[in-house]
Amino acid sequence: MESYEPKSGLVAVVGVVSAVLLVAVILLLQAIYYRAEQKENLAKAVMVPPEAQAVRAEQLGQLQGYRVVDPQQGIVAIPIDRAMELVLQEARAGRKP
Repeated sequence: MESYEPKSGLVAVVGVVSAVLLVAVILLLQAIYYRAEQKENLAKAVMVPPEAQAVRAEQLGQLQGYRVVDPQQGIVAIPIDRAMELVLQEARAGRKP
């Protein structure tokens, strides 16, 4: 009489091969996704108009440089990093800015 029991060795091999193939497909799809995302980010970075770059450079200059805002009232602008340091020192000393 013939046995209708599944062959456990064959089932194990099919299961392992299927799992390996599934992992390979997932990794391939993830690599394709990340490559497409990288290309999209590069395209966005390249598409910045020169006018926007000039405006950004001017704004960074204002944030990082010293300048006189109002000479009559004696108002000056200092770099943002220095301003944050001064505010932190005042807060540690217990004074309000």
